[in-house]
Amino acid sequence: MPNSAPTPDPTGQRRGQQLLFVAVLFAVLLNFPLLGAFDHGGRLGGIPALYLYVLLLWLALIAATWWLSR
Repeated sequence: MPNSAPTPDPTGQRRGQQLLFVAVLFAVLLNFPLLGAFDHGGRLGGIPALYLYVLLLWLALIAATWWLSR
């Protein structure tokens, strides 16, 4: 009797683990202690440091998710 259960895909499982790691990493980077470090009222190029940090982190999250999902 043939086994009709699909074999687990190691690359799919690894990709899922990598995406989970990226999600947890960015959750930590967007948590209070690091956000508080950038909330000092300083400006870089006329943009508040906190806004720049969040924007660049958001762009990095999009890029990392795109790179892992392709």
